[in-house]
Amino acid sequence: AATIERFNELYGRIGLTIGDITYHDIDPTLSVVSIAEDDDTLGALMANSVASQTDGLNIFFVDEILTGEPDFPSIPGVAASVPNPPYLPGTIASGVAIATRGPLSVPPGQRFLDPPAIGQTLCHELGHALGMFHTSEYDEVSHDVYDDTPENDNTYLMHADGTGALISPEQARALLVNPAVYHPRPSN
Repeated sequence: AATIERFNELYGRIGLTIGDITYHDIDPTLSVVSIAEDDDTLGALMANSVASQTDGLNIFFVDEILTGEPDFPSIPGVAASVPNPPYLPGTIASGVAIATRGPLSVPPGQRFLDPPAIGQTLCHELGHALGMFHTSEYDEVSHDVYDDTPENDNTYLMHADGTGALISPEQARALLVNPAVYHPRPSN
């Protein structure tokens, strides 16, 4: 519930809400995936995506997402592509993965993920799936294209650290026109 509450808190401000949720079990061998260059488990996970003309985005909850990097061995979430291809299921780019158990090499009481943190990660990664890039990268040189997102300001949801809550008006407009965002027809 706290994960969905975080989504509603952040995206509800711009009029995005969660629609119907459909749950599918995935192959248990994909409970730990990797974004390492020589590993295709993330792509194999995304190949399980499903869609139709009314479905939204594919979100995969896994135990851990490995990086292959010794300094940062795992991450809390990843979007398979920016943006995800709407209504094109089964590709290596069709979804986001969210880690629910954190680094498995760390004792459970010291892991960084709890339901609100998972919700924060979900919001950030869904931003990528809907076409948002980081407002600023850690290098403090690379920035997004929006004039109303200040550089190096981590109060924004799409900053590289993913801890912020703000969505700028320009970002909101871009999010709301993404084809994956469902707009019900008004009833007359």
